[in-house]
Amino acid sequence: MYDEPPRRDRKNRMRGLEWISERREGILIRGDMNAKNSVWGGREVDDRGEEVYEWVVMNGVRIENESGDEPSFFSTRGKSWIDLVMSKWVQVCDRERLE
Repeated sequence: MYDEPPRRDRKNRMRGLEWISERREGILIRGDMNAKNSVWGGREVDDRGEEVYEWVVMNGVRIENESGDEPSFFSTRGKSWIDLVMSKWVQVCDRERLE
């Protein structure tokens, strides 16, 4: 899943996630959400990060990222934790970061 950086209205931004809330079988989602929230790393929280976290809580989705994880994005301008792994109806037993 990819949520492009340019600002879109909230309705369109979250539309890509809505089908997940209706599923009744296990799913693992990896998303380049371009969303910042201290829950999954870093210190910044932006509007997108608040919206994604609110949706996660309301829909019983689990964020598999941990606050101590390495940043998922590096550039000359800095680093950030904008990529997420989320699950629903699945138990993740082991995690390994792939380069």
